[in-house]
Amino acid sequence: MAPSVGRPLGFERDAALDAVVDAFWTHGYAGATTSLLEASTGLARSSLLNTFGPKDRLCLAAVDRYQERMDAWLVAPMASGEEGVADLERFFDVLASLKESPPGSSGCLVVNLSAEAPARLEGMAQRVERYRSHLRDGFVAALGRAERLGEITPGSRAQRADLLLGIAVAVNWTARSVSAQEAQRLARSAAALPREWAGC
Repeated sequence: MAPSVGRPLGFERDAALDAVVDAFWTHGYAGATTSLLEASTGLARSSLLNTFGPKDRLCLAAVDRYQERMDAWLVAPMASGEEGVADLERFFDVLASLKESPPGSSGCLVVNLSAEAPARLEGMAQRVERYRSHLRDGFVAALGRAERLGEITPGSRAQRADLLLGIAVAVNWTARSVSAQEAQRLARSAAALPREWAGC
């Protein structure tokens, strides 16, 4: 993947970083060896080092890239949607669909890495908190719309957001440690939960 004549370096960097995301997502921090990262990106070791820095920094760059992708694809539609309960249902339906094929079936990159190497990666704790905060804010926003639309009873938005956040993390952990099928079952159960709050 060495830059070809006339091709912007930024394009090559983004493509390489996407390959790095998949490598860490599928193999974890320890399993994503330098040799594997070279093979995944098509970049030589010196190019990886010059472009991204050492492995710790490369891993954090992969986490940032992953969160950008997940925020755009999964969180933003829920946070800025026009519906309430339906947006929450779609979030968990999409989350379930992500478990159907690798590397999504390996759970969530942030959850995986935070469990594997939290102390080793300086800056990882802040990224985990950002991940949780973005998800929780998305749930709060969708729950607020559901309340305004009269779809659920008001008064416990924060607690419900915390519950949905916990389930979302559990779905990802289940995909990694149990099975994709069990994670899908849990996600689909969560998708049905908001409608049960209508009569609370």
